[in-house]
Amino acid sequence: MSETVYNCLIDLCVDICKRYGKKRGVWISDKEKALSYQPDEDTMQLTVHRWFANKSCPGDWLFVRLGDVAEKVTARLATPSTPVVITPSLSSSTPVADTPDQNGETPSPWATEAVKWAKQNGILLGDGKSYRLHDPVTREEMLTFLHRALSR
Repeated sequence: MSETVYNCLIDLCVDICKRYGKKRGVWISDKEKALSYQPDEDTMQLTVHRWFANKSCPGDWLFVRLGDVAEKVTARLATPSTPVVITPSLSSSTPVADTPDQNGETPSPWATEAVKWAKQNGILLGDGKSYRLHDPVTREEMLTFLHRALSR
């Protein structure tokens, strides 16, 4: 497992804990102790497939690192995250002029028609200077786009 994949596993575990209101992760490597452990309501206990089926999942390499996974997940859950905020380019009611954005960016050729349609229909509004066409979008921004498109 590469470092990138390992870090994505941590991200996934943090995301799952947040969805279920958990504030810490716990790992107990001994099967009997782990299966008899009663976690607190705010605790997510890691378990492995090998305890429930005749499998070797998740493999020894990851199995010996699950304590580290639980520690990193707990540390990330204890660190306040930066709130996601809808940017001015989505909250403005004044569309940007139909020109390249402030960085001289224009839509990719395959997106030109869709960008034009989104501008004309008030789905892509901009902040008066830029549409941020090549920036990543947050979930909140994507939901805003969808809401605008489906509300038309």
